[in-house]
Amino acid sequence: MHSPRPAHVLASLFAVVLSVVGIATPAAAVDSASAFVGTITGPDGSLLGPQDRVEISVHDPRWNNIVASTIAEPGTGQFELPIPAGSYPVSFRYTGPSGLLSEWWGDTYSASDRELALVEPAVSTRLDVRLGQGATLSGRVTGRGGSLAGVAVEVALPSQFDQFLNPLPKVVTAADGSYMTAATPPGARKVTFTGGTGWKTVIQPSVELAEGANVLDVDLTPLGSISGRVTMRSRGDVVPAHGQVEIHRLSQFGWGWTGWSVWIEEDGSYTVPNLEGDVKLRFVPFGGAFPEYWNDAEFISGAEIITIAGGEHVSGVDAEVDEWAFAHAEVRYQADATRPPQPLDSVSVSWWLLDEDSGTYSMAHDAGNSPYDGTYSSPPLREGTYAVQFAADPYSGVGSEYYAGARYFYERTDVVVKAGERIDLGEIILEPRYFDISRIAGADRFETAVSVSKTLIPNGQHAPVVYLADGMNFPDALAAGPAAARNGGVLLMTRKDAVPAAVLDEIRRLEPERVVIVGGTSVVSDDVIDDLRAVVGASVSIERLGGASRYATAELIIRDAFDDSTSRYAVIATGADYPDALAAGPAAGLLAAPVVLVNGSAAIDQGTTALLDDLGVTDVYIVGGDAVVGSEIEEGLTAALGYGHVTRLAGRDRYETAASIASEVFGASDTAYMATGLGFADALAGGPLASAAGAPLYLARPECVPAPTLLGLLEHQVAGVTLLGGVPTLGRAVEQLAMC
Repeated sequence: MHSPRPAHVLASLFAVVLSVVGIATPAAAVDSASAFVGTITGPDGSLLGPQDRVEISVHDPRWNNIVASTIAEPGTGQFELPIPAGSYPVSFRYTGPSGLLSEWWGDTYSASDRELALVEPAVSTRLDVRLGQGATLSGRVTGRGGSLAGVAVEVALPSQFDQFLNPLPKVVTAADGSYMTAATPPGARKVTFTGGTGWKTVIQPSVELAEGANVLDVDLTPLGSISGRVTMRSRGDVVPAHGQVEIHRLSQFGWGWTGWSVWIEEDGSYTVPNLEGDVKLRFVPFGGAFPEYWNDAEFISGAEIITIAGGEHVSGVDAEVDEWAFAHAEVRYQADATRPPQPLDSVSVSWWLLDEDSGTYSMAHDAGNSPYDGTYSSPPLREGTYAVQFAADPYSGVGSEYYAGARYFYERTDVVVKAGERIDLGEIILEPRYFDISRIAGADRFETAVSVSKTLIPNGQHAPVVYLADGMNFPDALAAGPAAARNGGVLLMTRKDAVPAAVLDEIRRLEPERVVIVGGTSVVSDDVIDDLRAVVGASVSIERLGGASRYATAELIIRDAFDDSTSRYAVIATGADYPDALAAGPAAGLLAAPVVLVNGSAAIDQGTTALLDDLGVTDVYIVGGDAVVGSEIEEGLTAALGYGHVTRLAGRDRYETAASIASEVFGASDTAYMATGLGFADALAGGPLASAAGAPLYLARPECVPAPTLLGLLEHQVAGVTLLGGVPTLGRAVEQLAMC
C-alpha cells in the first residue's frame, strides 16, 4: 500500500525555479545521493518477523532487468536503496514462513498494472508497502466415485513476470484426493487438474479466487485406450512386428499425425492410453516392412476411424503388415540370333499391381532402377500379383517386353509375390524394336465404321446402344463418339436420306437395345428411321438427339449419356473444326468424360458452365491452341473451376496436339490407333474402339507419319499400331511408318 508523497518536493521545485531565473543551485544539493527508503509490513500493519525476507528490486523501465536491489531489515522491514534519479518499476518479493504475497509498486500483483516510482535528485523517496496474505485454493479430486491421489493441480498467472514475482509450484493430491495450493494473487485464475495416465485433464479457464480460503472440488473423467497386436508376414510365417503405432486425429487441416506414438512391445502387443474421440492408427514397423493404417489401408484416406468414449477400452485392434519382398533379374539385349546376349545397362521396369476385387491393374512402381551391369533389383514390393514390363531407352532401338517374353499386356505372365520373398526372375532378353502394323478398313467410310464395330463387338455379343451420325459432315458426331464409349456402344455412319446396306446389316447383327440418331432432320432425315425400323424389332428404341445448332446437339448427347457420370473430367474442343476433337475422343472415353463443344472465338457461355456444373465437372482439358479455343474461354473456365483445374493440351499443328493428348492422358501403351488428320469419319468411328482398348489415337498424313506422331509411338513403348481406313486414306508409306 502507498505512503503519502514526501514534503521535500517543494525543495526540488524551488531548485528548478532558481535554475530557470538564472540563479545557480548549490553544488552540494545536486551531488547528494538519491534513494528509495521505506518500511515493509504485514497485512494488518504489523512488523515482519525475523525469518520473513523481502527483496526490494528496482527495474529498468525499458528492459525490465534489475538495476539495483536490497533486502529489508529482518524484524523491522525497513530498507534504504540508493538509486540515480528517475522513474522506475519497483518489486517487493517476499520469501518466508508467513505466506505473504509479493507485489509491484502500485499495490498490484500484475506487471501490466504496476506504477512507476519517482526518485528525484538528492532526495530520499519513501516507499512504504503493506504486503497481502493472498488467496488459497483447496479441495478434493475424485474419479469414478473414488479419491484420486497424485493429480497435479496448477494455478496459472497471466504472465511470466507475474509468475516470477509470485511463483506458484504445482501441488499434487494426497492419498485422500485432497490438495491445497500456495498463496496466489486474488482474481480470475486458470486452474488445471492433470490426472496422468487414464484420466482426462480438466481445465477450469476462469476460477474467481477471493482473498483467503477458496474451495474447488473436481471429478475427473476417465480416458479410454486401444490395444492390439501387430504381426508381420515374412516368407510364409507370421512373427511379432517391432516398431511404433502413430496416433492420427482430425484437425482443421484434415487428418494428420499428432506427433504422438507408442512402442510396439517385443511380443507385438501395444497399448495406446489417454484417448477420447475419433482417432486413426498407423502401424510403422521397423526392419523392412510396409507401414499401414488400420484396417489394411495403405493411405490415411482409406483408414478406418476408431471412436473411443470416456473410459472405454477397445481391444483387438490388430494389424498384420508385410515384410518387403524383392525381385532380381539379369537383363540382356540380343541384337540377332547370331550374337550372344549382352548386359543391358539402361532399363526401366514397371510393376502393375492387380486389384483382386475389380480385376484391374494400377501402377505400383514406375521405372525401378537402371542397372549398370544388367543386374536389376526391384524396389520393395508388397504381397500381390503383378504385371511386369521391361523397357530400354525409347530411342535406343531396343524393344520392350513383359515378363516371360510377352509383347502385349494381354499376353503377359503375372508375377505372384509373397511377403518377404526374394524372387529370381531369371534372364530377361530384350530384342530389337519393331512395330506390328494392322489395318481396319472398308470400301468406304461407312464400311470402315462397320469394320470397327465388328472388331469392338464380336459375333455373339450385342451393343446396348448404336449412335448413328451423318457420315458426310462432322459436327454432330464429335460428341457422339465419347457418348458411345461411355455406354459401351458403337458409332456408325449414315447418309442423309438412307442408311447404307452394310450399316443396316451391322445394326441387325448388333441387336441394340437403343438406336440414337445424332442431329436434326436437316442432316439425318426421317427416312432413316424407316430404314432402321425395318431391321430392328418394335421393342428397340429409336430416338433423335438434335438441337438448333451443333452446340445444342452436343449438349443433348452429353446430358443423355453422362447424366449419371462419376467422372470429374470434361474435354473442351472447338465445334468449328474436327482435328483436335478426333484425338480427344478416345482420351475422353478413357476418362469417362464428355467432349464439350464450344465456339472457340467467343467467351465461355453460361450454357457451357451450367452443363459442367450439372455434371459435377471439376477439371477440364482444353484441346487445341489459342487460335482454335481462345484465351477468353480458358480464363472463363479458370474463373469457374479454379486455378490448377484447367489444362490446355496443344501443339503447333493437329498432329502435335494429338501426340500431346496421348502423352498427357494415356502414358505408356502397348497399342495405338492411327487415322488420317485430313478427314473425320474413320477417327470418329474408331474412337470407341480405342477407348475400349485404353489406347491413344494418333493422326497421320495420307502419305507419311509426322514426326510428333512417330515420337509419341516411340516414347510410349507402343508395340502394335492399328490403322483406321483404307490405303487411299492412309497409304503404304504409313504402313511402313515412314516419317514426313
